[in-house]
Amino acid sequence: MTDIKLLFEWNAWANERYRNVFREIGIDNLRIDTPYGNMLDRIVHIFASFEMWHKRMQGLSPSTVIKADQFTTWDDLESTWIKFDKLLIDYVSELNIEDMQRYVEYTSLDGKQYRRKIQHILLHLTAHPNYHRGQISSMFKMMKIADLPATDMVVFFLQ
Repeated sequence: MTDIKLLFEWNAWANERYRNVFREIGIDNLRIDTPYGNMLDRIVHIFASFEMWHKRMQGLSPSTVIKADQFTTWDDLESTWIKFDKLLIDYVSELNIEDMQRYVEYTSLDGKQYRRKIQHILLHLTAHPNYHRGQISSMFKMMKIADLPATDMVVFFLQ
């Protein structure tokens, strides 16, 4: 279980590095259109899916996901994001091998039925945010907004 927990710790560390930059920019300056859609929507998507997937692993099928327009201040957004980073680290800390192999069934946001192994969901939850941080980094470079820090796993291990 330590490898999965380490992946979530790396993810939380990477998120924190990005949040430090976003905090300086401010929430209103992140509400801009980009080739990937609204920047703030993309940022919120990184952690909004955490809540949805955590509920699914608890046997629930949420019908909504957190959206950027629910946040009026950066502090509210950031505290929610930090809460979900911690929630998943705590969640994986309690799992054993049998838990990881367990399947969950859920209904997706578009009404389709799925069955997934918890281990696969957790691996997705560490890869997916990395994908979106890469999109955000690209947008920041293209739009010359700010330099974002390296979040490669090798940098995490060095620190």
